[in-house]
Amino acid sequence: MSFKLRISFPKRPTTSYYSAEQVGNNDDLLNQILLRLPIKSLLKFKSVSKHWLSLISNPNFSHRRSPFPTAASGLFLQTSRSCANSPEFNFVDFDPSSSSFVAPFKSLTFVNDLYGITIIQSCNGLLLCSTAFYSRRKSFYIYNPTTKHYTTLPPLSFPRGTFTWSVWDIVLAFDPSKSPNYKVVCLTICNNNNDNNNVVVDDQFQIQIYSSETGPWRPCSCSVQVQPFSLSHLTNLVAISGVFCNGAIHWLNRYGTSLYFKVDEEKLYQMPSFPVLDNSDVINGDFKYVGESGDRLHAVICLNGITDNYLEVFEMEKDYSRWVLKFKVDLAEISNIIPEVIYDNTLLVLCFVVGGEFSEDSFLVLMIFDIVFRYDLKTGTFYKLCVNNHQPVWYVKNYQYIESLACV
Repeated sequence: MSFKLRISFPKRPTTSYYSAEQVGNNDDLLNQILLRLPIKSLLKFKSVSKHWLSLISNPNFSHRRSPFPTAASGLFLQTSRSCANSPEFNFVDFDPSSSSFVAPFKSLTFVNDLYGITIIQSCNGLLLCSTAFYSRRKSFYIYNPTTKHYTTLPPLSFPRGTFTWSVWDIVLAFDPSKSPNYKVVCLTICNNNNDNNNVVVDDQFQIQIYSSETGPWRPCSCSVQVQPFSLSHLTNLVAISGVFCNGAIHWLNRYGTSLYFKVDEEKLYQMPSFPVLDNSDVINGDFKYVGESGDRLHAVICLNGITDNYLEVFEMEKDYSRWVLKFKVDLAEISNIIPEVIYDNTLLVLCFVVGGEFSEDSFLVLMIFDIVFRYDLKTGTFYKLCVNNHQPVWYVKNYQYIESLACV
């Protein structure tokens, strides 16, 4: 009698099996791979496992992924057709070749606010939002349009007394290249109840600061390095709200003293003025834009000279020593392509974006009537981005969009 003995050996796992297992069990290695993926892929990979969700949602992951300031990739435009308590936004993609991009939202519905939600400010991927329609109990929110996450800020508290206090400006201060945390700075002013005109009591102001790291609002013992100081310095502003960059909030005044508030130092300083406006060859000049790109403060001025009309793009030095002229655009060259631009009131500067290590890919986003263009400053090339139908050129609010995984 003969027997056949069959001995079976388990198949040896393939090299790819070991590689996947090694990667899955090594958080450092997995993080290095995930950090190199685009944000859209990371949002999908959150659903792979609870472990991957935990890694990608960690505030330090977002901080490590953004070691340098990120340029905006688009704009939200607030339309004039919106109802006061239900604002709508058009999205402008800065990439003229993009055809498949889906706007993050048309209106803000991330929370059920009885009076609707509007945007106050955009800062490095996060939006500072508030109750849209005026109400005594206005709420403020921080919203990430990429991840769709939000948080509601605690209510502001005001000093008690014979005066009433109101919010003059509220600004989000967030720099993901330095910290995963953010601060919100609120400037409140005092009104005299005994005055029938309810006028502002000059020099009576208070700054409150909210920190995502430490929690509630706290009054700031602001050190004013501007003498003499007056609240008139915070009127006639170029931007609707203060602009955060370089660790400070900036209020650019059209006619008087411009200020900046160093958030960590909690000190208020004076900015240098624009010498170009005192040029004898300039008949008149007007600020068209002030904003941030590449963590630097920029201003665009339209100058009407004796022989030419042009736009000048300025950048503030990091040490606040002076404004530096970066680009000069002859409006005659633009009017050769778009004749309507010769009428100054038809031209809006929506945004200036620093591109490339040496700024060679920088561009302006312009709105002429209801058409939004991208104007590349190096090549002088125009790209039509969108048509904002029925949008009056004299009324448009816009907010930068930057993809971000920042936690709120």
